[in-house]
Amino acid sequence: MQGAFFEQWAWPAAPVSVTLRSVTNTEVVEMLNLTDFGDMLRPLSVGQRATLPYSTYELFFPPGEPDDGARIRAFEFARSYGCEIDNQPSAGQVSFVKRITNPTPRAVILIIADCVDPISG
Repeated sequence: MQGAFFEQWAWPAAPVSVTLRSVTNTEVVEMLNLTDFGDMLRPLSVGQRATLPYSTYELFFPPGEPDDGARIRAFEFARSYGCEIDNQPSAGQVSFVKRITNPTPRAVILIIADCVDPISG
């Protein structure tokens, strides 16, 4: 799911900050777009999280909270990196929590069968 579908939602005007947290460490990282965010999510260990304040979440998944469309796009994006969403309204932030080390890419399988046109044979 990485790539063009999500890239259309990924154009903040300036770098934004993301907080990466584990049990023993907190790090703030700057990124330019949703692709950069995916690159941060990919190497996380199970249980680690990357947290976006609502203001940044809104840039990547417009129009932000509490829009259902934004939530669906964020959920699909998170799932493609083996993460789950932890929405924290009281803190005004959304965390992407790593749950699966190597998510299986979702694919659409197209089967084309040999067909005989019943009219022309």
